Amino acid sequence: MAGGLMPPPSMILAQLPANGGLGCSVHGFVRTTDGTITTFDPKNSQGVWPLRVNKKGAIIGYYEDANFNIYGFFRKPSGKVISLDKQGIKFADGINNRGDICGSLQDHQAFFRTSDGIVTEIDPPGAVSSGASAINDDETLSGAFKDAAGHYHGFIRAADGNMTSFDVPDSTDTYSSDMNASGTIVGSYADAAGAFHGYIRDSAGIFTEFQFSNDQTITEVDALHINDKGYVAGHFRNPANQQFIAFERKPTGKMIYLLTDTYSPTAFGINNHDVIVGGVWGTDNAVQGYFRTP
Repeated sequence: MAGGLMPPPSMILAQLPANGGLGCSVHGFVRTTDGTITTFDPKNSQGVWPLRVNKKGAIIGYYEDANFNIYGFFRKPSGKVISLDKQGIKFADGINNRGDICGSLQDHQAFFRTSDGIVTEIDPPGAVSSGASAINDDETLSGAFKDAAGHYHGFIRAADGNMTSFDVPDSTDTYSSDMNASGTIVGSYADAAGAFHGYIRDSAGIFTEFQFSNDQTITEVDALHINDKGYVAGHFRNPANQQFIAFERKPTGKMIYLLTDTYSPTAFGINNHDVIVGGVWGTDNAVQGYFRTP
């Protein structure tokens, strides 16, 4: 299943077994524009989930060992895979073009790791747990945290350490998935009825909310990735049959639904060429990766 893109559209992906979950053999791979596929696995892993790749070809994600422990990893452009276990990193979720990484630690707090390996724990005010999901080249981070009441809020951490929390208007929980070079954030939020919608927050703090056309029965939206031009990729889930519906949202607000003739397509990444990657689920739970050009 495809997980992320770099320009030109080389892909990072995770090869999934039939059941596609933790506790089973899963391998990472890179597919370049000429179709060459290179597999990789962190040492002593039984499953690996690549999440992001930067312009230099560095890849981050997480893996599971034989004892079901989860650790972050960093794969250099040379192909060397480095476990981040000794630094207490559980999930490596974001990487910039400098090689700085963000995510969450084993103690459930967000972190920032510089390209030379220095780790700083991030503790948003009022947080009992937190995770950083994206980092820009200027070292601005975005993510989400949980408060003592169990509700989630988005946050932004500037390079100087200044923190700003945010919530989509009328939301009960706000989650941050990605941030582009201009500081525009994309994610999902829950309303009072428990339905999930997508949102875009620009650098001025203005929110734009969206959902699946006007179909009120589609109540789960995962807005996962935004490119520097403002195109968003993600998927909806139909609670009636638990199938996914992959989408691309253009900066104009127009929604494009992808691979509508396939079973339960997902979209996990979009690059600045508007190439989208994701996976298509089969009725037997087998998964195939794909990439879609504009």
